[in-house]
Amino acid sequence: MKKIVFFRIDERLIHGQIVTSWLNSVKCDTIVVADDKATKDLFSKTVYSMAVPRDYKFILSTVDDAITYLKDNGSEDVFLIAGNIHAAELLINALNLSSVNLGYLGSHPGRMKYDKSLFLSQEDLVIIKRLLNKGIEIFVQNVSTERKKNINSIIK
Repeated sequence: MKKIVFFRIDERLIHGQIVTSWLNSVKCDTIVVADDKATKDLFSKTVYSMAVPRDYKFILSTVDDAITYLKDNGSEDVFLIAGNIHAAELLINALNLSSVNLGYLGSHPGRMKYDKSLFLSQEDLVIIKRLLNKGIEIFVQNVSTERKKNINSIIK
């Protein structure tokens, strides 16, 4: 199995904070974005692949294909990104991951604000609580230089 060195949920997938902050602090050679919706959009696929520095291998795949890829043997150090909490739960369960960083989940109908860039639906909260009950560490940290905040202190 590939080594997942960091796992983040961020609906923007690849963007400036990933490239300028996280990649400078997380030592990896591969970025895997697991997002079913983005794989169907040729324009997004092109933009995401252009945003990743050339030093990194970049894979944009469905959640199921990401799981298959990550379970294969290999010596890659992977920065894994999911676009939503539901996909993250699938990845956590399939890959036995122990922690996840909650990045940007923006304002949408049915979501409530919990932190400056964290808006969650009731379904999101159910999944988060289910993961917490399994012992998964869930923390909010927008950039690598920011202090980690445990999700329990935010969703009370």
